[in-house]
Amino acid sequence: MKLSSIVFKITLPLLLITAIVTGTTLIVIQTYIKKTVEDVFIKEHAENIKNIYTLRIENIISNVIRNGMSISSSYEIHKFLESSEFKKKILTSEVASQFKAFKEAFHLDTIDITDRENRYNFNERGFQNVIDTNESGNEWFLKTLEGKQKYQINTDSDEQGKLYIWIDTLIGDVENPVGIVGGRIDVSGMLSLLLKEFEEDDASALIINNENIIQYASYNQENINKNIAYADMIREKKDAFQRALQIRQELIMYTFEDQERYLLFIPVDELNWTVVVDFSKERFLTSLSGVYKRIIIGGSILLFLLFLFVGWGFSLMIAKPLQILAKMVDEYDFMSDFHSPICTKRGYEIGMICNALTNSAKMLRLTIKQYRESEELMRSLINATDDLIFYKDTNSNYLGCNIAYEKWSDRTSDEIIGKRDIDFYPLDIAHERIRIDKLVMQERRTIVTEERFQKSDGNYVVLQVKKSPFYDDSGEIKGVVVIARDMTKFKKMEYELRTLNSSLESHVQQKTKELQVNQNALEKYILELEKANEQLVKVGEEAMQAAQARSNFISSISHELRTPLNAIINFTDQVIEDFDEMLEDKELQADTQIFLSRVMVNSKHLLQLINDLLEFTKAEAGKMDYSIEVQDINNILMSAYSNTYSLLKATDIDFRIKTTSVPPLIAAVDKRRFLQILLNLLSNAIKFTEKGYVELRAFRYPNKIIVEIEDTGKGIPEDKQKTVFDPFIQVDNQDYGTGLGLGLVKSMCDDMGIEINLHSVEGKGSTFQLVLTEMSLSEEAE
Repeated sequence: MKLSSIVFKITLPLLLITAIVTGTTLIVIQTYIKKTVEDVFIKEHAENIKNIYTLRIENIISNVIRNGMSISSSYEIHKFLESSEFKKKILTSEVASQFKAFKEAFHLDTIDITDRENRYNFNERGFQNVIDTNESGNEWFLKTLEGKQKYQINTDSDEQGKLYIWIDTLIGDVENPVGIVGGRIDVSGMLSLLLKEFEEDDASALIINNENIIQYASYNQENINKNIAYADMIREKKDAFQRALQIRQELIMYTFEDQERYLLFIPVDELNWTVVVDFSKERFLTSLSGVYKRIIIGGSILLFLLFLFVGWGFSLMIAKPLQILAKMVDEYDFMSDFHSPICTKRGYEIGMICNALTNSAKMLRLTIKQYRESEELMRSLINATDDLIFYKDTNSNYLGCNIAYEKWSDRTSDEIIGKRDIDFYPLDIAHERIRIDKLVMQERRTIVTEERFQKSDGNYVVLQVKKSPFYDDSGEIKGVVVIARDMTKFKKMEYELRTLNSSLESHVQQKTKELQVNQNALEKYILELEKANEQLVKVGEEAMQAAQARSNFISSISHELRTPLNAIINFTDQVIEDFDEMLEDKELQADTQIFLSRVMVNSKHLLQLINDLLEFTKAEAGKMDYSIEVQDINNILMSAYSNTYSLLKATDIDFRIKTTSVPPLIAAVDKRRFLQILLNLLSNAIKFTEKGYVELRAFRYPNKIIVEIEDTGKGIPEDKQKTVFDPFIQVDNQDYGTGLGLGLVKSMCDDMGIEINLHSVEGKGSTFQLVLTEMSLSEEAE
């Protein structure tokens, strides 16, 4: 810089003035502005602490609500409420494991479930009690059921001074819920986390509710559940409490023993709480002394720069070269080199400025060219990648995307720009995407997630999504840039690789076992001989059991055949003996008619026994003939109902039928065999039912026809249900019959592809279920 230059002549006095003003400013700041800076600093920092702590609590509540909704919509929870174990107050190991899984997954302290009808309360340890709505402390039950809201948030504390947040969520419809599931999370550590922002040994905190009752305290636990007005605390602090609550001030100061202290009030509206922190002003500023000094020094530097800028501007305003520079700027065009007559007439500094303008024009043109080339290169790179790239503004509106995203979404960029996720995706997915966008911008960090959903074409896709914020020149967030990679094929390959790896491991293990078998052949051979001997013993026992079963069957069938034959012989002999007298005696004619009817009944019974034996013999030999045709199941059910109705004479049984006729129930069966199955099951139901009802019903299930025969008879013991379809087996040795009926039914069902199931409770009745494959009307026509 030359001594004769205008810049030097202006700068020298300006630097002197700036130095004097800066020194004076430092003295003024230290003397008069210190208290103002301290108060502003405390208020701003306290506000930041309040906002951060409020956000943490809101995140905890949001997580608790989301977790409660997830648990209440769980299929296992609904299934357990409807199960017989629940009504018996039994917690199965599967449900207990599910409870524990919920606790670990959602970081809950405890979890319980209560039904609406019986008010049975369970947790992971089993049945606890029956909720008494008249008992103090159980008001939450009716409050949640009658609140017409999906969930209720409550708080409480225990004798150890721990603080909890409860989320009670309705199970089922809000208007008619079936129960409540509750989850509890321990939030006692929130106050300790808050006190770390202050000098912990000199700060304290407590929580009060809307009625000014102390819910929790970091000290003096005896104040819990007391009103602020009656709490054990110093008078100055209590007065400050009252003033703050009256004027609704969130930061208030009081003095105790010549020490200035503050009370910071942090409202938590969702929980009807107010967190109050008591801290020392001196200790607080001491802990932040380094920051405080930096603020003072930074302020001084800013003031220095401000005065420097003002002085420099003033100098330019009074300097004549300002007019020259203005004219030069007016003639400046960066699209070409700068040339002006002023450059050669106004001295050294103006010449330098002209050269600088010329150079800047060249650099600016070069920069613009490079920027355009970089922009085009960036666009080419983005469009060249197979990853899906798009970006949004702060309101989650699409600003642009690459070609890969256009192809993947089957939309052009014009159709995408300006729209939001709710315009393209289901609401749950769209809201989750918008939530992640806001979280990325709030926390100013990159978040990687995995999305699974079904596209509009019906295919399921898996995306790995990476979201990052982008900024403008001032550092303000302008939106979110998203890079997504379609991981569907990779996930499929990963699954196939895991399967292959598992298969290889299994193969290696198998080969290893084979080697071990070869090495220990002798020992294995001895063990196999021992096992073979055990199997021979077992086979012998099974053979004995089979022989005993057949012996029992022969004894039973002999008895069954003798009984009707003896009856036929005796009644026939009686008719023959009295035949001559019968022709003249009307009373003997009536008796003879009764005898002949009994002969007829026993003959039919004998014929049925023989038919059962023949049918079972055919079934065992695999020679039973079937004529499978398309049938209206309702017609067969009506025939079975009509044929068995006569068995109800002299009984108090209600015999009923329920069918679905529109549209008709169509299936391919052998009509005679299927009718035989129904008659066998219905006759058994009537035979073993003394009172109540027997119901034959049919209904439609997706692609299936369900036919059920339900009775209220004596039922079948649980240990007999697995063998009830085996031949020669009777539930009770006192039951009359051959034991072939249900075995024959099972054989015919298997031959016709009909699934047969049994549900029975001893002493309450039985239900036999037949599952047939339904045929459509078009299939019937074919």
